[in-house]
Amino acid sequence: MKIKLKAWKKTIIPAVLAVALAIPLAAYAADDSNPSPDPSAAPTQQEQIKKVDTANIHQQQYMQLLLEKYAPNQLNDWKLAVA
Repeated sequence: MKIKLKAWKKTIIPAVLAVALAIPLAAYAADDSNPSPDPSAAPTQQEQIKKVDTANIHQQQYMQLLLEKYAPNQLNDWKLAVA
């Protein structure tokens, strides 16, 4: 009886593990939530420039706040250097 149980474990456990790995892989392969990019949906140059300008404005405001907090006595010097 122990020999049959041991052989059963050697065949069933790898089969169960293979199925347990195959099911998520098949579901991931069938998922179409990330299709290939549509070239007509690419952002225009104006949109890209606006995004960069917005990021620069936020960075300048952040630097201004840091300077006001940590170097208030050198604020004018920093304003001249950054500008």
